[in-house]
Amino acid sequence: MLYGFDRAKTEIRKKNSALILEGQMDLIMSHQAGLTNAVAVSGTALTPQHLVNLKRLCDTLIMSFDSDSAGFDATQKSVDLAVGAGFEIKIARVSGAKDPADLIKENPQNWFKAVEQASPFVSFLLETLALKNQDPLVFKKEVGRVALPHIASMQSEIDKAHWVGVVSAALKMREENLWQEISRLRRKSPQKSANIIGSAPKIRSRRSLLEERLIGLAVLKKADLNSEFAGCNPEWFSSERRGIFESILNGIPSEDHYVKKLALEAEVVYSAPDKLADELKSLIRELKKENLREKLTELGDSVKNLEISGNKEELEKKFSEFRAVSSELNSI
Repeated sequence: MLYGFDRAKTEIRKKNSALILEGQMDLIMSHQAGLTNAVAVSGTALTPQHLVNLKRLCDTLIMSFDSDSAGFDATQKSVDLAVGAGFEIKIARVSGAKDPADLIKENPQNWFKAVEQASPFVSFLLETLALKNQDPLVFKKEVGRVALPHIASMQSEIDKAHWVGVVSAALKMREENLWQEISRLRRKSPQKSANIIGSAPKIRSRRSLLEERLIGLAVLKKADLNSEFAGCNPEWFSSERRGIFESILNGIPSEDHYVKKLALEAEVVYSAPDKLADELKSLIRELKKENLREKLTELGDSVKNLEISGNKEELEKKFSEFRAVSSELNSI
């Protein structure tokens, strides 16, 4: 189980990130210090089921484990799972203390700073390996053994390209050589990411989860649909769920097993009536943001294509739309 998950899930959703700690004392101290998106694995690595639960709420995991070698090993095991599940991983470094609890005892602000300045995992790996391996040749071998498999398992090709560039600069090697090694690693274990998640229930996308939560709440709150869902545009929903949501808004009852399941899930997840209104507003806001992000991606692709084709008039039009959507997204 993830200790503190029930208390932390609202803040995890709000921040779109979860702070993953190793011990229950770290968890208690973090919550007392004000970092309430923290959960603890209590001596074990993250499991696929942990990731299923977390993926429903956020896209980023900030990890902090004890600074000893066992803690470093635990971090790597957890990251292996999380990268395969599509999370962005960052590491909060505990400098000058054994663990977050000790750091908070000394000065809570140092822990806040560590979390705010959390490093992307590959950066953390490169710096850690450089400190442990002063010999350049050994360093290169360790990066190939430890860091490249993580890059190879990333779902985003853009992320891969970025980190290949970073590693290329750190090792003073050509990117082509690194890409060849990554291709070899992927051929060697092509099912790694799938196997990580295959042992757990299928992880739904963030957009799907937002849509399903809103549908579930719409079923539960029949009497308040017009007022509380007024700001939720059905056009934000994907085609497979838009019709379901519109039917519920129009008061058309559903006996569909899928809809009943979503209502039951919503009833379990949102069991605190006093927080339900805020939760609903947060879900609507996040779905709107997802919709705007998709629009930005589409407009960005259009702008790139128009730059190539040289259609200046249409390019200016699309670029103006891009700026407007970007401004709207930033204002939310």
